[in-house]
Amino acid sequence: RSAEISRAVHDLASLNSHLWSHNTLGRAYGFLRLVTMLTTLSAALLLHCRLHTAAALKAPQLDTVATSLREQIRVRTTDLTASNMPPTWMLDELRAPVSGLSGALFALPAACTPDPAEQALWVFQAAVSVLADYVYIGGPSPAHGVDRVLASFNFLRLAFLLSQQAPELFALGLVPAALFVYAQRMKDEDRPEDWQLAHGLWHASGAAVACAATYSISSVS
Repeated sequence: RSAEISRAVHDLASLNSHLWSHNTLGRAYGFLRLVTMLTTLSAALLLHCRLHTAAALKAPQLDTVATSLREQIRVRTTDLTASNMPPTWMLDELRAPVSGLSGALFALPAACTPDPAEQALWVFQAAVSVLADYVYIGGPSPAHGVDRVLASFNFLRLAFLLSQQAPELFALGLVPAALFVYAQRMKDEDRPEDWQLAHGLWHASGAAVACAATYSISSVS
């Protein structure tokens, strides 16, 4: 009888632990989605304010867009070590905590998945982001190419997986994408402070969306 009671207590404890874990994960997921939406909404509002309080911007011409696209392809294929930053900018305009150290936020998705390979991928992404955007921002480095290629891979990979498994989160990816494009334009406009802010917001919103996406995908899997 004592053994039966012990087993019953053990089974009850296991059930309680399972229910607590399930409820905790549910609350954590809800909180994570809320944080993600608030972060991306804040980024969008800040971007909106910057666009309307800054000097009027000229609409980009088709040749400017084509040139920018060719530049993005070049630095992801044949010129991987290039920093792709304006050569006229001073080091203090290139290297800023908001645009460089914010890349460490890409380690956060590692806490949103139990998969060791996925965890290692995001920690590595965070490391190369900081190296490329802060440590070696002033000159050529292999970190630039690794950062750009890996970021592009992760963006496309998560976009595909979300479209298949969590389409309700897919639209959130438009905010980091828009901020990335806006940051590139700030470089073309020779506005380093605006580039720093936009690039930092791209890191923050991208990491938030990656957290929600990684958690959602791992939960489905």
